[in-house]
Amino acid sequence: MFNLYTKLSGMLVVLGIFLVIASFFANFSIWYGIEIAKCGGALFIMFLFLHLLSEHESKKTQQSIAK
Repeated sequence: MFNLYTKLSGMLVVLGIFLVIASFFANFSIWYGIEIAKCGGALFIMFLFLHLLSEHESKKTQQSIAK
């Protein structure tokens, strides 16, 4: 599941950078690309936090079962 989130946020960052570069040649705002790239980074940070939290919970339950 974490692999899916990593690829999704990476795709959003790459799309955002592409839109920033394309905005110099096309007639649309540069802010579309900037905001999409920022969202990709924010999603990656949230997914990383949730992944680390779930790993910590699974380790805690395994330790309580082992006792």
